[in-house]
Amino acid sequence: MSNKLLQIRVNDYLLHQIDENVNLGLFANRTDFVREAIRDLLRKYEIQRASKKMDTIAQQTAIKYSRNLSEVLQEIREEEDERS
Repeated sequence: MSNKLLQIRVNDYLLHQIDENVNLGLFANRTDFVREAIRDLLRKYEIQRASKKMDTIAQQTAIKYSRNLSEVLQEIREEEDERS
């Protein structure tokens, strides 16, 4: 995977905050800071999407089985334990 150039503009306050983190040794340079910030934000949105999917599955399970997802999972575990 090749790296692509992404030019951004930030205000003085944000640049100061980035530089403080770099100066503290938390990041090697501004680029590393920005890369990590982007990764963290993408992870956050991925978790939110997964959470919404899980909520949808839980709601569908409750409708289909007239129980919540936890109850269905507990029943499945009990059935597996009986088979063992």
